Amino acid sequence: DKHHNLNMINIRLVLSIILLLFMPLLASSFSPAELWAIRAASAMTTYFGFITVADRPRGGLLVDPKCLEVKQSTVPGAGLGCYAATTMRKDTPIGTYPGVVVPLTQNLDKLRAYPQCEGYVWRFSDNKFVIDPTNSIGDIEDYCKGGNPSMPLSQVFFNSVLSFVQVPTTLCRINEPPKGRDVNVLTEEDRESRTVTFILERDVYEGEELFIDYGLSYDRSMYGGGGS
Repeated sequence: DKHHNLNMINIRLVLSIILLLFMPLLASSFSPAELWAIRAASAMTTYFGFITVADRPRGGLLVDPKCLEVKQSTVPGAGLGCYAATTMRKDTPIGTYPGVVVPLTQNLDKLRAYPQCEGYVWRFSDNKFVIDPTNSIGDIEDYCKGGNPSMPLSQVFFNSVLSFVQVPTTLCRINEPPKGRDVNVLTEEDRESRTVTFILERDVYEGEELFIDYGLSYDRSMYGGGGS
């Protein structure tokens, strides 16, 4: 499960730090060539340990996945939507927005190359970080596998070695309501932890589509929802 995966990540990072601490003691036991090889391996271990933690996919569901269903939205042109598969009560936290937390400046090249990803990238109100749930070409999949395109080998590493570390992108399917309908999900942004929690604004019932307010800064030019 997710907690086991995170524990494995932390263990690998600790092992790389231990290797660095004991490097001086090992120096006298190896030839210069062997020592350089060990240093290179240590540097790679440290680097991959860093991106394992920094570029991991975060967020996920706080309710049973069976409580939510993804299918065609009732909003014209919006594609898929997210529905309540069971009745849930007001103030229920249903999850935190999934994706990789990346400094905005590191995400700009991807946004320019794959503008469609902007519809899913959550930009924090201080404009310093974003949560990006999309894959390497800016498309949304059922699961976010992690990786930062601005960090060498990061996405390759998460798509191969750490392919088991992934979070569902169900909350990315929540649309903005069409005109005449109200939101039933509120969002709480925590800039310190860089999380966005989705909370039910009222009781919702089985079969009801979930809606949030995308905010004033959201670009609705490619969206079929209620914005003008």
